[in-house]
Amino acid sequence: MLINPDLMQLQGSYFTTLKSQGKVSGSSMYLSPEEWAALKTLESTPNCDNELSTMFSLGLVALEMCQLATSAEQHSLKDNELDCIYDHLSNTINTVALSRFLSSVSPYYSTRLICILRAMLEGDRTKRVTIFQAIPLVG
Repeated sequence: MLINPDLMQLQGSYFTTLKSQGKVSGSSMYLSPEEWAALKTLESTPNCDNELSTMFSLGLVALEMCQLATSAEQHSLKDNELDCIYDHLSNTINTVALSRFLSSVSPYYSTRLICILRAMLEGDRTKRVTIFQAIPLVG
């Protein structure tokens, strides 16, 4: 897959600007689908709910933690399962790959955690769990 380096540099600068204005949060690797969509089109006022975007980002981080591999091990894996779950270019979650991954790690984690991860990684932000909805799921 070829990526235009000039566009990536422009998007990187745009992301830095939006972040400094408080319009997006986190690292570009963990952007929610709606943040990636805004980044691609260089929207000046992205229509993103920071809480929902943060929940999505936290879900991605939690998935990495569930992989039970160090950062170095993750980078050395040829077919990193996590790379197959979230397609940054199309801003979509591969629900089949997500289900397969969660099934593979479910023997190590509670059913509650698996349910929370699914809710946090909902591609449709109108269906994504908020922090207040997630808290009762934990307890």
